[in-house]
Amino acid sequence: MFKLSALYTDFYELTMAQGYFIHNKKDDIACFDYFIRKNPFNGGYVIYAGLKTFLDELSNFTFSDDDIEFLSQYNFKKKFLDYLKNFHFTGKIYSFEEGDVVFPNEPIMRIEGPIIECQILESFLLNYINFQSLIATKTRRIIFASEGKPVIDFGLRRAQGLGAVHAARAAYIGGAIGTSNTLAGKIFNIPVKGTHAHSWVQSFPNEYEAFKAFVKAWPEGAILLIDTYDTLKSGLPNSIKVAKELEKEGHKLFGIRLDSGDFAYLSKKVRKILDENGLNYVKIIVSNQLDEYTIKSLLTQKAPIDGFGVGTRLITSYDQPALDGVYKLCSLNNIPKIKISENIEKVNNPGIKKVRRFFNGDGKFLIDGVLLIDEKKIKLLRHPVDPYRKKEVTGLNFEEPLQLVYDNGKSLYNKSIDEIRDFSLERFKLLPEEHKRFINPHIYRVGLSKKLWDLRDILIKESNRDYVLIDTSSDALFIVDLQNDFCPGGALAVEDGDKIVPIINKIMKKFKNIYASKDWHPEESVHFDKWPKHCIANSFGAELHKDLKKEYIKEIFIKGTSNSDDGYSAFEATNKNLFKFLKQNKIKRLFICGLALDYCVKATALDSVKKGFETFIIIDATKPVNKDEKFIKKLLDELKKKGVFIITSDKII
Repeated sequence: MFKLSALYTDFYELTMAQGYFIHNKKDDIACFDYFIRKNPFNGGYVIYAGLKTFLDELSNFTFSDDDIEFLSQYNFKKKFLDYLKNFHFTGKIYSFEEGDVVFPNEPIMRIEGPIIECQILESFLLNYINFQSLIATKTRRIIFASEGKPVIDFGLRRAQGLGAVHAARAAYIGGAIGTSNTLAGKIFNIPVKGTHAHSWVQSFPNEYEAFKAFVKAWPEGAILLIDTYDTLKSGLPNSIKVAKELEKEGHKLFGIRLDSGDFAYLSKKVRKILDENGLNYVKIIVSNQLDEYTIKSLLTQKAPIDGFGVGTRLITSYDQPALDGVYKLCSLNNIPKIKISENIEKVNNPGIKKVRRFFNGDGKFLIDGVLLIDEKKIKLLRHPVDPYRKKEVTGLNFEEPLQLVYDNGKSLYNKSIDEIRDFSLERFKLLPEEHKRFINPHIYRVGLSKKLWDLRDILIKESNRDYVLIDTSSDALFIVDLQNDFCPGGALAVEDGDKIVPIINKIMKKFKNIYASKDWHPEESVHFDKWPKHCIANSFGAELHKDLKKEYIKEIFIKGTSNSDDGYSAFEATNKNLFKFLKQNKIKRLFICGLALDYCVKATALDSVKKGFETFIIIDATKPVNKDEKFIKKLLDELKKKGVFIITSDKII
């Protein structure tokens, strides 16, 4: 097998990674969810597989010198390639335990770390987890249909290349007792099984000699393939003859295998004849184009089959070749993120989340809840789509299956494959029977907490800038020049300027980071060539409005202090560099209000956009000098084109 490297990713992960690197976003802390959109096979569940192989390989997920040399031909920048030379995943991964039963639209894995690292990880994670979960689920369906009779993976020769190795592992987790894939057996410590092919029989003068030679080589556990020529007239009589001879030598023939024909008919005939010859201990194994539906049909017909060798339809997941597992950004720098879709069922759940699995009175799975990470007590869960459907969960026993499995370069998950397999089979017993049926299975419920439901609803609205959810750690309210001289009675009054004071006082309660600017002119300012004397340093007119709740304001920026600056934009402040101050305080978004909209508010907002901040003007918390409606419309259109968002105070949440 080839040595894994971090090149095992889609190319667009690397083009995005260079973008994060160039724009100084590589250290932004991201949270991604891995979840499944839809159950495969129109079924009622998914068996989660692939976790340990993914975590084990994650330490090897680095770029070698050869990898860097390969990438250099694709015009990546040298500084970015130098960064990749030391790349490894430094974040945290939380996960359900491998082998568990999981369901659509709940976080099965949560990945936290620098966004550039999480992004490069995406394709690798999806490749390992989606495929193995798909095969484990297919196998579990086959195991369920087999009603406790053993199933062996016979799929190597029909599998898609080296995928057969991980598929054999997934099949074992899904419940197969072993595999024909010898390499997979070695790598993952899976029992390997095998009989012989038709070519063995054909290579001898006759069928009897072939059978006799095979049991001589393998006197214990031999299984004879009896349909090379004629199952009932040749294969079965010759196998009985060899079985009797084997008995005299103190051994027993383990079984016979059917690989063609009507298995229900043949198995009944073979069983009857074997029993009549005192060979009731000889097992009947069948193989060839089996799946859960065929096996269920055979057992419904009471076919006396003791085991199944399942190949093509298991190892290739013949009726559904891919699992709809996705990897979506849900938080960046602790700000909830959402992907919007016209189909509400495809809108991802935002924020950093956890899962609670609730149990009924019999200890069986009842409902899974998706909650925000800081939630503790919840009373009910809401249907993800229908606002009127709710489930009371007060007093129910629950568990929280997302646990830390990887931290700063080290896997914390050390279960053996047999432990994973046993755990998976036990967990499946806790799934109520109505979710296991093949035709119209009952859909297992996954609900949202009210807090998560409301957050998602807000962010859907916010996507059109109808609402904005405040992050108190990285959002700031900036009050521009709300001074006595700019309010009625002042030297340069804006009509109704004082009317915005109560609105701003109310808005301030929603923010932690609140800053303001002041016009602060010398007595003979060049500014007064255009405007009447106003906001003269240390005068009453230069002070913030008397009714403004100044105790909430953490920092004030002074502008217009000399004849060398205009004194419009707060970014021209001379007592302190506003841009550096905001960056040092990790401010990402600026919400601007104050006076006047068409002068200092406008200038501050445009500079804010130029400096790289996401910028909002709270339109009902500002007033213009020019009241002409056409002028105001043109001004707002100009601001929007430059990247400023216009919002009202009631839409800030």
